[in-house]
Amino acid sequence: MISPTDLEALLKSGFNQADVALMDLTGAQNHYRLFISSPDFSGKPLIEQHRMVYQVLGDVLKDERLHAIEIKTDVPTPA
Repeated sequence: MISPTDLEALLKSGFNQADVALMDLTGAQNHYRLFISSPDFSGKPLIEQHRMVYQVLGDVLKDERLHAIEIKTDVPTPA
């Protein structure tokens, strides 16, 4: 299992200026719904955005601290 705080920190360390929202779907801290918005996704197709997220999450998926994640990515609108 991985705490929401640790998972958020991991994602923010991997993406520039990321806004992250997580929902623990089971209460076991190993199944999450993720919404992440980052300028790093700009110009990239959805499949590439998701691959980028999986790359950042590689170690926690391999060691099974994270069992499942539902991903929604977004590119922030410039202010």
